[in-house]
Amino acid sequence: MTTEIIFKEQILLTRQERSNASFHAGCKMFSWSCNDNAIKNFLSIEFDNEYTAFLSIKIKQHAEDEWHVLLKRYRLMESSHGEPGSNSHIILDQKQFIFMPRSIYQICFFLQQPSPIWKDFSIDNVKIHNQTSLSKDRKPSIERLLSSTLINDDQMTETTFTKIPPINELSQHLQAMWTICAKMQQSDYGTDHIKRFDIDGSYDLQILSYT
Repeated sequence: MTTEIIFKEQILLTRQERSNASFHAGCKMFSWSCNDNAIKNFLSIEFDNEYTAFLSIKIKQHAEDEWHVLLKRYRLMESSHGEPGSNSHIILDQKQFIFMPRSIYQICFFLQQPSPIWKDFSIDNVKIHNQTSLSKDRKPSIERLLSSTLINDDQMTETTFTKIPPINELSQHLQAMWTICAKMQQSDYGTDHIKRFDIDGSYDLQILSYT
C-alpha cells in the first residue's frame, strides 16, 4: 500500500543577526501527520530529490509518542556544489534507517543544502510504502475449508470450487490427517478418544498445512 505525502507545513529556517537582517540557513523542515490511524507495517520512503544535499528524518509512532530519529544526515548528492545526485529518484528502507518503526503517525523531513550556488532545494513526490495486513491472504484451515464445502450437490456452484486449493495440495493435507488418525488408533488413546486433534491444548488443524 502506498500513501502519498502532501506536506501541510514547509518551513525555511533562517538565522537572525543583530541588525534584524535574516539570511538563508540552508535548512528546511517539511512535516506531515496522519489524519486518523497511523501507517502500520512500514516498509520504505520514496521521493524525487531536487538539489537537497543531506536529509534527516524524525517520526512519532503515535499521537502521545516522543520524536525518534529515523535517518540522520543521509547524503543525497555526491557534492553539495555539484550536479550528481541533485535530481535523483530515492528509495529509503531498512538498509538506511536507524531502526524500523512499528508505525508512523507523524513525520518530519529536515533538508540541508549548505551550498549557496543553488537557487532552491526540495523533495517532491514523497510516498510512504507499507505492507497490508497478512490476515486476508492467509489460506483457510482445512477444518474450516471442509466444513464450508460439505453441502449438497445441488448447492454447489463455481464459487464453491474456487475456495478449494489445488487437488495435489488438498490430497497432501488429507493424507497427513489420515496418517495421524491411523497412528492415534494404534496408540493408547483408543478409538473412543479419537474425537478431535489435541495439539498443545488447542484445536487447530492449520498446523497440518505444509509451508
